[in-house]
Amino acid sequence: FQTPVVELVRSQAPRRDRVVALRLNEPQNQEQWLPLLARIKDALVEGFTANVSAVVDEAHRIKKSRTSPGWRFADYFFVKQCLARMFERSNMLRASYDQYADLQSRFRKHWRFPDASWADGLPASSTATLLDAQCDIRDRIARRTVTRFDFDQYLFAQRARLLLEMGDVLGFLHDAQEYVAAGSNRLAKATAPRA
Repeated sequence: FQTPVVELVRSQAPRRDRVVALRLNEPQNQEQWLPLLARIKDALVEGFTANVSAVVDEAHRIKKSRTSPGWRFADYFFVKQCLARMFERSNMLRASYDQYADLQSRFRKHWRFPDASWADGLPASSTATLLDAQCDIRDRIARRTVTRFDFDQYLFAQRARLLLEMGDVLGFLHDAQEYVAAGSNRLAKATAPRA
């Protein structure tokens, strides 16, 4: 009786390779669970890979259109942050860190050009709490009320948090030293009296 039912389900299932027969009247047989666990693992990896691929494709599409009128860095930020969070939730902290490092590098590159369309309306600085990674930054970015300083600070805070979660204290110290040095240079230039 059991084999025909399994074969019937397998023949009607959209993914036949995901159908597994379990004998529930044999609870001590742990080996029967191995194929089920393997298929669940394969499905999770396949789903994660498909989602990451879709987000990466969207990030590339947005990045390629950066010279188009109306392009906003915020759109690119939201897609890249989605990717970083996907990696972080999967405990792929280094990959998540790399996404924030890329975002900060691109943000600073665009920051050099005050006429860049993404910067329209962004204030230059504010008084923010350093390393406040839990601020309402996403809402402020979407509303275009976040300051450049707050945005740069948020990206650094995310990187710092991930480095500390990975136990990479030396990496954290290196990034912190670089952040403070670069930030002090930018602030000195921004506050220098103009001739």
